[in-house]
Amino acid sequence: MATDPISLKQYPMWARGLGYIRGDEIVLHEESAKRYITDESQHREELLLDLIQLSESHPQGILNFVRRHGLLWHGPQHLRSGQCRESLTQWRAEAWDLRILVGLYIRLDDARSMREYLRTLRDGGIFWARIPENDRDCLERASVELSRGITKGLEGCSWTLTAACTLKRDGRVVGGPKDFLFGDDPPNLVAAAYAQLASLIVNKIPFSECEGCGKLFTPEHGNQRFCNTLCNDRVRKARQRAKEI
Repeated sequence: MATDPISLKQYPMWARGLGYIRGDEIVLHEESAKRYITDESQHREELLLDLIQLSESHPQGILNFVRRHGLLWHGPQHLRSGQCRESLTQWRAEAWDLRILVGLYIRLDDARSMREYLRTLRDGGIFWARIPENDRDCLERASVELSRGITKGLEGCSWTLTAACTLKRDGRVVGGPKDFLFGDDPPNLVAAAYAQLASLIVNKIPFSECEGCGKLFTPEHGNQRFCNTLCNDRVRKARQRAKEI
């Protein structure tokens, strides 16, 4: 019997749309929110970095996040319940936790930089363990802390096996009856971001800190120093003006 690819989509769903800020809360406009498949390529590629940027984001950045991705913990099952509101303080705390873990990851090949980073975290009351003086021990300590942090963030995730013949992309069925996709089913966007980070780390995808704005990004080539060409141009022009003074 033939299957209907539209009715048998097995990827997790979430809700996104317009939002507004009230005090320390971000509120999703439930009546106009739209459901979407969280495996959409744009969502999967942008979620982690978009969430990390919320650690220092201005209100418009938060509203943009809600429009692209939705709330962190309240999804489709909460629509029309009047409960689609979340604490911005909690949002920023989650964003900082992710930023700290990425900071550990990008320093795993530089013991000196890692030691300085751990000291900064310790001074901020974030890291309490002893910082080994031996380079290998220091990097291994950071590696363990990184894995523990991500494992904690993945709590509630379950794994899925999806029949590719039940999925459509750009109007075409993804695969045949012998094709399957192995993926994750996170309960919320925080867990989804941790799942993305775990996948990037396992596949050794590099992160970098932009030399212009400090934004975290995944470089397209090994010597990319800026998150985009606009940031590169701003730094180059600023340096030129400094030389002319």
